[in-house]
Amino acid sequence: RVRFLGYDPANIKVVAYTVAALFASIAGALFAPIVGFIAPSQGGILPSIAFLIGVAIGGRTTLLGPVLGAIGVAWAQTLFSEQYP
Repeated sequence: RVRFLGYDPANIKVVAYTVAALFASIAGALFAPIVGFIAPSQGGILPSIAFLIGVAIGGRTTLLGPVLGAIGVAWAQTLFSEQYP
């Protein structure tokens, strides 16, 4: 559809991936000083599932939805880990 509107989809994809990489690098730069050491286990399957659940709960149509979903998932993880150690 984008091509019929006169836009080049390849250029739009390059811009989208560049913006996503920019935000991911900023997140990594902010995350590293907080934890002090980043291990490969911190990016395993369980954190990925938690991120996906946050997006599924919050929705992906707005920016605020996944943020609220991630906050809800983090809150639930904390609550359940304290209640059921």
